[in-house]
Amino acid sequence: MSSHDRASYAQYAKAMQHPGDFSGAVSQFFTQSADINVVHPFNDQKGADAYANKVLGTLQNAFEGLYRRDDIFMSGTFDGQNWISATGYSVGRFARDWIGIKATGKLSYLRYG
Repeated sequence: MSSHDRASYAQYAKAMQHPGDFSGAVSQFFTQSADINVVHPFNDQKGADAYANKVLGTLQNAFEGLYRRDDIFMSGTFDGQNWISATGYSVGRFARDWIGIKATGKLSYLRYG
């Protein structure tokens, strides 16, 4: 695992710690050919733009003040491959309905990993 890989992820995570448009951070971290697997109903996304628009864009629309908080971050090499893993919460006020779930108007914590 190179220090560049860790630094690249750290830059991505830092950009998502404050509310705003996350698309720049996504396009700097993921390539347009990246295969990104997300929970249902998003499932497999192909590339940075699809992930930014279909996943994060819908989250940012539904949750006001959305930001991301990494609680655990690990990186290393396993079986000849470089791995980066993080878990934490996306936090924001659930202001608008999202993926068929009615908005509550309350502060919400969405766990990710």
